[in-house]
Amino acid sequence: MIDKIMSFFIPFITIFIPKNKKKWVFSSWGGSRLADSPKAFQEWIVNNSKDVRCIWIVKNKSLVCQEKGVFYYKSIWGLWHQATAKIVFVTHSINSDLYRPVIAHNTLRVQMWHGAALKKIGFDDTVFNKHNAVSRTRIYRYLSNEYYSIILSLGPLCSKDFQSAFGVDDSRLLEVGFPRNDIMLKEPKKHDDLIIYLPTFRGKPGESIDILQDAAFDLVSLDEKLAKAGLTLIVRLHPVNKLPDYYTNTTNIIFDNDVELYDLLARARALITDYSSVMFDFAATGKPILFLAHDLSEYLNNDREMYFDYHELGAEHIFGSWNEIASEFESLGAHKDNAFLKSYHATYHKSSSRSLYEYLANKIRIN
Repeated sequence: MIDKIMSFFIPFITIFIPKNKKKWVFSSWGGSRLADSPKAFQEWIVNNSKDVRCIWIVKNKSLVCQEKGVFYYKSIWGLWHQATAKIVFVTHSINSDLYRPVIAHNTLRVQMWHGAALKKIGFDDTVFNKHNAVSRTRIYRYLSNEYYSIILSLGPLCSKDFQSAFGVDDSRLLEVGFPRNDIMLKEPKKHDDLIIYLPTFRGKPGESIDILQDAAFDLVSLDEKLAKAGLTLIVRLHPVNKLPDYYTNTTNIIFDNDVELYDLLARARALITDYSSVMFDFAATGKPILFLAHDLSEYLNNDREMYFDYHELGAEHIFGSWNEIASEFESLGAHKDNAFLKSYHATYHKSSSRSLYEYLANKIRIN
């Protein structure tokens, strides 16, 4: 509550602290890890620009490494960097990723978000986010210091959803794509015989959930079918969920949360998902996508609303169990080039990071 109160007046004071055009601050996933588009963009800057100093702000103290530019969000240096950076980058919100009271009103805020939207988010989400008439107003968002100068988007369809979700007009949307996709699309691509299963989150953060059993996941049978097709399945739950401990690796099934996700996607032959926004990202590759939607009715009734009818993804690509999915292992090519999802990439750039950097450098006149 104190931080929320301070967020109403301290940003008017930090306006008077000089901002360093060459200092850019990054954070992601509530400050819990160095990941997603902020990490991809920061790494691109390190490799391609000598003009910018990149600073990471984290809320997990185990990640702090000041020698590498990683600072705790409430440390003296962490507060100083947040107050003096010209640009900050987040994946969720100013409050969740940074220390909101010290982010000045003359700091450029870039919302990189964590995926195009299938499920309703922000002001459009009436299930998890309860907004009253006051909290929706621009003056309230300004005074509470929870607003963005720029919001990244894949293209016009994505922008339309983000406009209503974030309560902004189209002038705030920058259609250069998501930097994390640059990793997935980089050349040359190495195609392994990997299929990756990436479901969306369910339940509560940190909750152990057996989403596999709910979809009739038979470890022994599925392993045999994968071996026959010459494939390996990598199972990776959403970062806020975890599988029960009784699941262990087999010859052709690997339970993994450690390898950089977009490196995996670059190598993958196909993706299996349900309602995760990763479907939009992977669609840019043109590689096969299969949808395991065994709980679609339950999900729509009890969890999240969607921006479009799920069946627009193509009935021929939607399955109700792992047994049905396994029957497609030897005909994956039939699920390539999902036209509906690819339409979200109408203005996508293969070098999202370069496009974003050039836009920002010109906007703040870095040189």
